[in-house]
Amino acid sequence: MADQPQAGKLEINSLSMSSLSLKPKKLRHNHKRAFNLVELLVTIAVIGLLAAVVAIAVNPARVKARDATRMQNIKALTNALELAMAFDNSYPIPTGNATVCLSVCAVASPPAWCTGLLAQMPHIPNDPLPNQQCYLYNSDGANFRVAATFEASSNSALAQNDGRSLFSVL
Repeated sequence: MADQPQAGKLEINSLSMSSLSLKPKKLRHNHKRAFNLVELLVTIAVIGLLAAVVAIAVNPARVKARDATRMQNIKALTNALELAMAFDNSYPIPTGNATVCLSVCAVASPPAWCTGLLAQMPHIPNDPLPNQQCYLYNSDGANFRVAATFEASSNSALAQNDGRSLFSVL
């Protein structure tokens, strides 16, 4: 009875090496389709084209926004000059009664005529575009002019002479 296996026990002798296969099973290919190089390049080109179209379409809005900023800056300068007139009974008069760039008042040692303006407006605004023209100023003490250059002629509705400020269009 020692030769017969008992119930519930496995007989290890019946397993052979041929039943244990070390060969890998054949992998099934997943048939999900991936992008190829041409499709990827076409997609990138379409996205680039759309970005260029959007950038071109937004540019007029940027120009109009910069012109509106110039208008607001001129109004702020005009208010500061009116306050300077109220305190000093005269508008600031540039040296030699010349037309000057108001950015000269924003330097570390501004000219003496800037004192009245700087008392009312410590930060003199610059043009919205870096390295562009500045706001021009001229006064004889009783009257003054603040001038700016707009980028777009379509914004000429903003560019109206109110008697004190002069607006010109490029």
